[in-house]
Amino acid sequence: MYKKEFEDRLKSGKIYKALLLYGREPFFIKEYSQKAADLTNIPKEQRVILYYDEFDFDRAKNYLSQPSLFGDGNLLILKNDKAIPTKELSKLIEICLKTAGSHLIFELYSDDAKKILKQFSKNEDTAYVRFFKPKPYEAFAILKQKAQNARIECDDQTLQYLLEFTGYEIESAIKELEKLSLRPKITKSDIEELVYPLSTVDLETLFLDILTKKEAADSIYRLENEEINEMRVILGLENFLQQLFMINAFVKLKGRFDSKELFGYRLPIDVEKRRLSLAIKIKTEKFGDILDLLQKCELKLKSQTHIDRRSLMISTLMKIQALL
Repeated sequence: MYKKEFEDRLKSGKIYKALLLYGREPFFIKEYSQKAADLTNIPKEQRVILYYDEFDFDRAKNYLSQPSLFGDGNLLILKNDKAIPTKELSKLIEICLKTAGSHLIFELYSDDAKKILKQFSKNEDTAYVRFFKPKPYEAFAILKQKAQNARIECDDQTLQYLLEFTGYEIESAIKELEKLSLRPKITKSDIEELVYPLSTVDLETLFLDILTKKEAADSIYRLENEEINEMRVILGLENFLQQLFMINAFVKLKGRFDSKELFGYRLPIDVEKRRLSLAIKIKTEKFGDILDLLQKCELKLKSQTHIDRRSLMISTLMKIQALL
């Protein structure tokens, strides 16, 4: 099941006995876990949350099997980045299905779900949902809604800048937005002054240099010598490329470009011109090739521990230049 269908089911009041929420976007996993949990009407103080190495099968089994002390039910929430043994998981789901008021939500912060999907597809009261990283315009819409809900004064261009500044990591952007909300009106200068930067390297300049096949050696050298998160660079370039692809497709479809119509917010004129110029120069088939390289790099960064992360990132950037 995908996010939209799951959201519709939750809105209809569907309560699940066992849920698997997994994928590549922690924000969505946490958000929808909270929504599903709240539908059970089990108070937060009566829920049991087991993080990563805290998982203990006997403890989980005993908790789900016992009658609730207050009659509200039992809700076990597992948070992990890898699947738990299939037999143990199957038993926990079986207990939930047989025990009135017992529920299980498994928040799996990875794509390591293939071997356990079947356990969540044998009953109409169980389900699994896969979450993907939001498109740039989706990330912007989420951040804008958060700002509006909190009555934070911040224009669209500044919100977009905050997203770019935090490498399109929604959770990071929301946390920084909350921190900045003490200001009467958030500005670009506030972000540059108070938000810990991804890097002193101008990442958009780096991305532009790579995608236009300019000499990017100086920027890459500076990346080598800075304490930065390689994943943020790769994700930032992925999101940047997705925006360019959307611009490319929009222009081919309509013969013109309007950033407000495409993204829901107006890009600064200089940024709009720069991205439009680059988007129409990249051949359509190259977008897929570059994204494939980036996603392979992302997978290795997430799944392999004994690798030279910095060398992997830099080699990927250089391979992208060679593709163009």
